Amino acid sequence: MCAATSAGESGGGLVALLGGGAGGVGIGIFTFCYPKEDFASFFIAGRHCWHDHLVYLQQATERLGASTILKEASSPKVAEKHLREVLDEYGTCIAWVDLGRLPHRGLPSSPMTSGHHLVTVYSANDKTAVIGDLTDERIEIAMTDLTAARGRIKKDKFRQLALRATDSTFNLPAAVVAGLKACHQGLDGDNGPSNARQNFSLRALTSWAKRLTATKGADSWQQVFSPGKRMFVGLTSVCQYVEYYGTGGGLVRPLMADFLQEVGQTLGNAGFVELAATYRKIGDQWSELAHAALPDNVPVFSQCKQVFEQYAKLCHSHGSLEDKRKCWTILRVLEQVAAAEFPLNADQCANLRAEFSERRSATIAGSLLGPGRVPPFSFRINTKGQTHVTKDIGDRCRLCDVGGHRSSGILDRFLRAEFGISQRLAECDEFLDGLRAIVEPVVGHGRRIRLQTRRQVRPSGRDLWGDRNATRPRASTLQS
Repeated sequence: MCAATSAGESGGGLVALLGGGAGGVGIGIFTFCYPKEDFASFFIAGRHCWHDHLVYLQQATERLGASTILKEASSPKVAEKHLREVLDEYGTCIAWVDLGRLPHRGLPSSPMTSGHHLVTVYSANDKTAVIGDLTDERIEIAMTDLTAARGRIKKDKFRQLALRATDSTFNLPAAVVAGLKACHQGLDGDNGPSNARQNFSLRALTSWAKRLTATKGADSWQQVFSPGKRMFVGLTSVCQYVEYYGTGGGLVRPLMADFLQEVGQTLGNAGFVELAATYRKIGDQWSELAHAALPDNVPVFSQCKQVFEQYAKLCHSHGSLEDKRKCWTILRVLEQVAAAEFPLNADQCANLRAEFSERRSATIAGSLLGPGRVPPFSFRINTKGQTHVTKDIGDRCRLCDVGGHRSSGILDRFLRAEFGISQRLAECDEFLDGLRAIVEPVVGHGRRIRLQTRRQVRPSGRDLWGDRNATRPRASTLQS
């Protein structure tokens, strides 16, 4: 789940364990529109703490029992000196770069292709460096090109990070709990700036769904991504960022499923394995959502998906630079075709946005439900099979504990964060049962505490995170 990938990702189990311990999945949604320039763009991210690689890596290594060495510089000369020193002492390091400045990527010079990126650096001398960037084979790059890529984004300050050797023992259960805690906090927007917290939380998905179907308003997709070049960019961005922009597909959710699967098998806990199966379905639905943005029955859209897939294969297989550039040339031509004569009329655009919004809501709920088929939803929240059912889908849902069984454990909170924001929750009984089987053996709390409607302190004096005298949350009223 980190953009910096060493040469080869064949150790899928290890990648998944590290990614989950690092915080797993996250969310981020942004739309930018500049009417005078006739330009609009859409961005969606799915990794935990996706907007701050430094915090992500430092917190991850701490949870996994390691520590880091950070080096920054104010000039290219000092940056190259630091790089060679770190490599001599620690063997490898992670370097911050501008993706658009990496020659082997074959990207066109454009603000749309520029962006924060990480690579692994294995060796360097005065003329060349050897890096890892998705491929099994290591990539040789001119030192001047690497330094230029490192210095393109000024606030990154030629940053590089190395791991310090440690003799500490890795505690897998503790790392799992810490990773899930971080994941929940991230999905709730804790990692985002205070003035844009919603964009960094699952609440952004609700706003996105409303904007997709709104017919009025300056921020509606009908206005921002009007048919033509803008809508082409909006739809292709959804597919690209969900499936191909460093996510591994499915907006990182399948990798989260791999993490849960690996943990379940390692700890011998069937609950995690069942949870992984559920989360894998969510990943599949995110992929379906991405492909629904570019319908196969529209030739221009279908060709775009083929080009995205081809370019991704070339990047992972160390394909030729010429072939990569051809991909971007084709995409520019397709964009020009769509701008000149958009392949959908106004009604078809409206229908596509509506279907897209419906799939978006269903994806978060973990169930694909058509319009008018959303039933009242229930949650089994204790081992006795008792349930609390909302009156209708418009009501805010309250999770109550009617049988005395604790219902606010780490993974219950994680469930609320991942599913609770959507208005289209459905049939989560089996999922909650799987969570309950996991919480007790991992967290180790044996006492059952009733979830009240008022804040209260645990009798033990510690909350589930281990903070003394922490207050309990109110019985969850899930925001629509």
